[in-house]
Order: sequence, then structure tokens, then C-alpha cells
Amino acid sequence: MQSNLFKNSLPETDELVAYRLAEPALKALAESWYLPEKALTAAFVESGKRLVVKLNGALLCAYKLSGKTKYIEISSDYTRFIPEGTEHKLVTGGAYRRIPLESIEDTAEYTSLLCEIAEAMILAIPKDFSCCHRYEACSDDGKCIHPDREFAMGCYYKRNLKSGQIFYGKNSKG
Repeated sequence: MQSNLFKNSLPETDELVAYRLAEPALKALAESWYLPEKALTAAFVESGKRLVVKLNGALLCAYKLSGKTKYIEISSDYTRFIPEGTEHKLVTGGAYRRIPLESIEDTAEYTSLLCEIAEAMILAIPKDFSCCHRYEACSDDGKCIHPDREFAMGCYYKRNLKSGQIFYGKNSKG
């Protein structure tokens, strides 16, 4: 999955540097789920003070590293993924959790947390249909091969393929 995020168009801020530490893992995860390239986006908000990262239009996280307060912010819906013993606090009426940071380098240790949250978000994307007419070819390849990744996001069979449960074609396990 190639990305045109930040093609020399944004200033090299601490927030952008921090995001780039997690970006390869997040892109690899999105690619492994065969998401469209535009499913993972990032943009500065609040006059460039925060970098908001979204997956399929929903908040994955926000980075703020400039100024006195430095943090990664996630939705409170994903509190269960925060490692035990990790300091965090509720903000915005309980809708978000902020994990305080000391430096840009601290953000790298939260890459696995962001990947867990991203995978939970992917699994929560509504599935519109069980499988399409390419189910045998997908089964033979062991992954979704539909050329339209937007359409493929609605396929439930893709979950089975990802977990190794193949029901059709040459790789059938049942």
C-alpha cells in the first residue's frame, strides 16, 4: 500500500516524526487486511498543534508533542488495549484517553498499542455481504483479490481467509 500522505507538503513537526515511527506498522496492518490506500489518513488540526490519524474516517489516535503537554490520545472505547501500568487520563468528558509522553522516542513504544486498536477498528467495519463471486479465486490465493478495495471492505469472508479458515477451492480445509 503506497501512501501519498505528507508528500513533502507538511512541515517536519515532532508530531509528524512521531507518526512516521508507527506508520510502517500501521500501513502493513492495513495492507494485510486489504484496505484501500485512503483508509489510513492523517491531518493537522488546531492550527497544526495536533496530528490526527484516522482509519476509515474514525479516530485512531492524535499526537501532540509541541508545547508543554505531550501525549498520544485514543478513544476511550479502546482503553482495554492500554498496557497495564501505563499512565493515562480521561479527557473531553471521558470520550478520550491521553497517554503522556516525555519525547518523540516514547511514541515508538506505543506502536503495538496503535496496531491493536487499528485491528479492532477494522474488525468493527460493518460487513455488507458474506462473499462475492470471486470467493474461489480468493480461497485459492488465501486472501481477498477483489480489485475494488472499497467494495472488499464489506466482505466477511476476508476475515476467514485472514485466520486461515478456507472453505472453497484448492486450499479448502473442510
